[in-house]
Parts: sequence; C-alpha cells; structure tokens
Amino acid sequence: VMLQGITYPTATIPVLTQNVGKNTVISANMVENAQVRLTDIKRNTITDISYLMGKAPITFLQAGRPITESDVAQITLIEVPVANRSLRRGTLVTEKDVRWVTLKDADLTNDVLVDKAGIIGHITRHNIRPGQIFRDHNVERPTIIQRGALITIVWNVPMMSLSTQG
Repeated sequence: VMLQGITYPTATIPVLTQNVGKNTVISANMVENAQVRLTDIKRNTITDISYLMGKAPITFLQAGRPITESDVAQITLIEVPVANRSLRRGTLVTEKDVRWVTLKDADLTNDVLVDKAGIIGHITRHNIRPGQIFRDHNVERPTIIQRGALITIVWNVPMMSLSTQG
C-alpha cells in the first residue's frame, strides 16, 4: 500500500464489510479479505476468515478494520419469552401477554422460563413489567377450585389431626 509516496508492507486479512453491533452473528456475506498495513495488525489479529464464522462481536466493530480474537466470541442465541405489557399480580397470562426476544444463552440464569407451556395459562405471583423475562418464581399454576365445590381442610400436628369440610 502506498501512502504519501511511502510504500508500506501489507497483509491480506479478513475485515467486516459493514459495521456490526454487539451480539450480531457474523456470516460469510459480512466479511471480505482486504490488504491492511502490517503496522495496523496486532499480535492476536484474526487472519483466517473461517475463524469469524458464527462468532459475534463483544462490542461494536467498525467495517474495514482488523479484528482481533478478543473482539469476538462464540455465542449461542436463544429465544426467551418476556412480558408484552404490564401484568399485575394475579393476572392469568395469555398468548398476547408474551413476546419473544433473542438473548445470549450465557447471560441467562437457570430460573429463566424458555417454554411457553410454563407461562401461558399460569398466574403471575407479583407485578411484571413490560419486557421483563419470565422466571420460574414469577408465575404459578392457578388454583382450580370451583365456586361452591365441597373441599376438605386438614391440619396435622404431632399426636393430632383435624379436618373439616365446607
């Protein structure tokens, strides 16, 4: 590469063809090989285009710049249900109350509900904000006792058991 009459040694390395934001999975149509001055290449610069496939930037990456190994990471994205609107405590959750967002699997805790069967038809245990992730402690199965139905209440303590019907 010649700049201001000076020839600089170069290397061909993969660069992005467009600016890419955090958590965007890099695909083949987003990368091309380009000539870059050796002085712009760091020790951990990626030189193999295949290394970038399926990875995602950790932060915003600018098109045409060398990419280092620490700029990208292998991520697994997962669809997660979140509240579509404010849900007050005791609300029966329906399909229209849930929307899906894509998040990094590594950012999620074990209590996140990822199956709509664990949410739809359940009752909120407390108020839920729009966009809030559904967690197992956010919802519970509704108590199903028909009005006027005969029920038995039992109280057990050591040496005594009381029951009544009503």
